[in-house]
Amino acid sequence: MARVLLATFGSLGDLHPSIAMGLALKARGHVARVATSSDYRAAVIAAGLEFAPVHRHLPIWVLHRSWRGAWRTRCAPRRRW
Repeated sequence: MARVLLATFGSLGDLHPSIAMGLALKARGHVARVATSSDYRAAVIAAGLEFAPVHRHLPIWVLHRSWRGAWRTRCAPRRRW
């Protein structure tokens, strides 16, 4: 038995695939916990999965800056057009 944390940010379109994956893991005997905004607590609990709250007001510049840095150092140098 594995314990799996599925973290997601965004809308229900981002949450539903995580719930589906969590249910598939649970059906195979694993423990799945979904970490997302507290706004979606009821949906996660109703699906029969564990819930872990994350801060929903993460500054967008943190995500943007991290993604841009990852793109520059990992992807852009290898790109050959």
